[in-house]
Amino acid sequence: YQRRVHGGPVSVLLAGLLVGSTTYRIVAKNNDCKKEVGQAVWDRVFPKVFFTDGLFKPCTCGLQLIKSMDLSKTGLSDIPDSLFSFTELEKLYLKGNQLVTLPDKVIKSLQLLEMQDNALIHIPLKWWLKSPLKISSQGNPIYETLDLCNSNIMSLPSSVTENLPNLKTLRLCRNGLTEVPNEVLKFTLLEILDLSHNNISIIPSSLSQLKYLKVLNISNNPLRNEKYSLLDPKLQPDSSLNSGLLNVSSTPLLYIPSFPTAKLYLYDTQITDIDWSLRGLRSIPDVFDQLPQLTSLNLNGNQLTELPHTLYDHKLLSQLDLGRNFFADLPNGLWKIKSLKRLNLQTNKFSEIPPQIGNLTNLQYLVFRFNPKLTTLPPEISQLESLTYLDGAACSLSSIPDSISKLTKLKSLLLPKNRLPSIPPLEDMTSLTELDIQDNLITYLPSSILSIPQLRLMDISYMPNMTQITLPNNASINLKELYLHRGNQSGLPCSLPSLIAWTINSNENCECTTSVSCCVSHVALVFEGMEPVQATCCYRNSTYSLNRYLSSKC
Repeated sequence: YQRRVHGGPVSVLLAGLLVGSTTYRIVAKNNDCKKEVGQAVWDRVFPKVFFTDGLFKPCTCGLQLIKSMDLSKTGLSDIPDSLFSFTELEKLYLKGNQLVTLPDKVIKSLQLLEMQDNALIHIPLKWWLKSPLKISSQGNPIYETLDLCNSNIMSLPSSVTENLPNLKTLRLCRNGLTEVPNEVLKFTLLEILDLSHNNISIIPSSLSQLKYLKVLNISNNPLRNEKYSLLDPKLQPDSSLNSGLLNVSSTPLLYIPSFPTAKLYLYDTQITDIDWSLRGLRSIPDVFDQLPQLTSLNLNGNQLTELPHTLYDHKLLSQLDLGRNFFADLPNGLWKIKSLKRLNLQTNKFSEIPPQIGNLTNLQYLVFRFNPKLTTLPPEISQLESLTYLDGAACSLSSIPDSISKLTKLKSLLLPKNRLPSIPPLEDMTSLTELDIQDNLITYLPSSILSIPQLRLMDISYMPNMTQITLPNNASINLKELYLHRGNQSGLPCSLPSLIAWTINSNENCECTTSVSCCVSHVALVFEGMEPVQATCCYRNSTYSLNRYLSSKC
């Protein structure tokens, strides 16, 4: 009893000493831990375990026991290095801070990282490659933009596609990629894709599944010369890329049916052919200074009234199609493109062709049909010394210059459905093989025309004022097809292959009888120095020769 009585105060004293010592040790260690990991981190450590090996063992911070930590809304702008001391940390909450990037080191034990509502613009690849790790980054720029350039990857980590479902910008430049990663297609909201400076040879058509893609940078890749469906708005009419940005600079592409409403970067390419036809365009991008190799440009079927000035400086452009547009005045710069060989101006609204057309001395093919305001041609058209084909059908031409006969290389002269009262002598056009002047107001056809040595086809149909055709005397006529059909006659003319190698063609609807009168009864065939001879008889399904020395019989 005495021992217990006397021992009581001793036990209490010892207990007090133990509590005081322990408290001192905890306080001291707590301060040490604050210094070790930082107060902001240490204040969020829970639970705090100082005696991991028992009360009488040295105090520790117990960092290895921490499985979860919430550092949300603590004003962090950087990840503290001390976090890497938590070797067993599995869950880390960093929401609502000011983080811009993550460190290159990774917390190896981490399985969940929540970083919503920060300012993150970059997460190093090591974090994406960490598995298993779920990263939540909503409310950050990186949630919509991911930059993996210079990351030495050949495919996308699965964690990227799983954790960034709303990604809009993906940069994969300078990775040595040989193909576009299939994982890209999982970013269904993607708007910007940078694949530049890789080794990609094919643009896969599967990229057309990215309906919101507005910017594609595939410059500095060894692309094959193919007509990629992705780059053809005719095949992908709903693609957002049609009005976005396309960069194919420094690729070996030779042609690209690209997007005329997009912003284009085409520097250092070998593009020679562009087809922007049938788009309803009111303007086209001024990119022609980027395309020194361009040889063909098709702008047919739009609503253009002018052209970019850089087009006029081209040295190699040989084919230009401006048909079916709204040109009320032909651009002055057009006549500076002296390399042009084919020019289509059909179905526009211009009323004159300026004299400067004579500058196009390399032009071989000229079409300006269906321009109802056009009434005359300039004399300078005779300066087109290389011209072989001229089509001015269905205009309102009331005259053509006599100088047109200087076009000695012209093979086809097509001027039907105009208002021509006469046609100048054409005997100097020694290369002419086809002459179509039907449906004009011509009353007299110079006999010398039939003497043109290469002339094989002539159409003088539907000319009610022409009642006589004079054949040249003592001249070789090589005509193979002569069309004489009149608008007020039924059927077509009969077919009469002759000994002098010219014919009048018809079809089976020609109603011929044994009588002298035939389908061309109102058009007389006259040999020079002889009386008029009516086109003589023929039987349906049969033909007879017309000998130039006969007068009235088959």
